[in-house]
Amino acid sequence: MEVPTRQQLVSCTSLSLNKLLFFLVFVVIQKLVLSGRMGDAISTTQQLYPGLLERKPNLMFMLKCRQFVEMINGSDDSTRKPIPNKSTRR
Repeated sequence: MEVPTRQQLVSCTSLSLNKLLFFLVFVVIQKLVLSGRMGDAISTTQQLYPGLLERKPNLMFMLKCRQFVEMINGSDDSTRKPIPNKSTRR
């Protein structure tokens, strides 16, 4: 039995590699948002899609509002500064 090549697999599923990559990145950002890690979601989006949030100010505003709510709730780890451990303070 012959093992299919990557190209054959992509053509069989009718997904291009770009669409597949876009989908995987979307899932990662979605998981960050759903887990309350808004700061990480914003920075990941800015890193992978530069200029997107600037072109979509309503989206940026919604993300920042949600980030504020998560900061108040204490669940946005990406905005918290680490508290020094007692043993490391001198």
